[in-house]
Parts: sequence; structure tokens; C-alpha cells
Amino acid sequence: MKKLPGVLLLFISFATLSQTQNYSKDTQTIESTIQTLYNVISGDPGTERDWNRFKNLFKPEARLIPTRKDDQGNLTLKAMTPDEYVQAFSSRIATGFLSGN
Repeated sequence: MKKLPGVLLLFISFATLSQTQNYSKDTQTIESTIQTLYNVISGDPGTERDWNRFKNLFKPEARLIPTRKDDQGNLTLKAMTPDEYVQAFSSRIATGFLSGN
């Protein structure tokens, strides 16, 4: 039982560390902001994305407008908050950034 407080402290330390990432260099320039965006959303199939880093790139009122083709080949678009984007595209990680849509 004496080990339990130490284990809990270690767990809390890791949890706190993971929540205090410094993303300040990501938005120093337009180029670094765009590069960070592509680094976060792109990747090999199955590779987790750093969605907190992604959300840090946007103001709360920001909207992303991804486009895609529907079944008839028409382009469609949808305005999304960064949180809505993360929710919608997290499922595509298994196949990489693009899943054919």
C-alpha cells in the first residue's frame, strides 16, 4: 500500500505533462502555422494525430470548410469548428488522411 501514493503521483505527473505542451512556435509565422497544420492532419495510416496541437492553431470562432465530391460528382462543402473537424476526421486515421472521399 505504501507504493500506491507514489504510483498515483507518477500517473498525475504524466497526465499533467501531457496537458501542458508548448505549441507557441507553431504559430510564430504563417509558414510555421501551415506546416504545423499539415504535420498534424497528415500521416501514415493508424498514426495518432495530436488534436490538441491542431486545435491550438485556431481561435474559438474559427471555421474550417472542407470540400468533397458527393456520389454524383458534385463538390460539396461544410463549415465546421475545429472540434467538429476533429470529430469528423478522427475516424479516417485508420486509412491515413484521405480515405477516398
